[in-house]
Amino acid sequence: MISDQKAAEHLAANVQRLLDQRDWTQRDLARSTGESENNISRIVRGLNVAKIGILARIAEAFDVSSDRLLLPPPQKSKEIRPKVASRG
Repeated sequence: MISDQKAAEHLAANVQRLLDQRDWTQRDLARSTGESENNISRIVRGLNVAKIGILARIAEAFDVSSDRLLLPPPQKSKEIRPKVASRG
């Protein structure tokens, strides 16, 4: 089972990587999610584990699944890929 601290570390690393990939600032993410810059900063620094609502809004802003944000970050050479629409 993943600890809150490990989840915060994964979230921080994944959000930072996604910010870098998209050339976004924390301010851009804050505007996209409706969160304060301070809260986004605390998430990116690993000081906060996002509540479910903000986690979902961050995932939506980056077009990735919420669980992808909490999984261990991919190797440095790999990007986090957008979610693929399910075929139905």
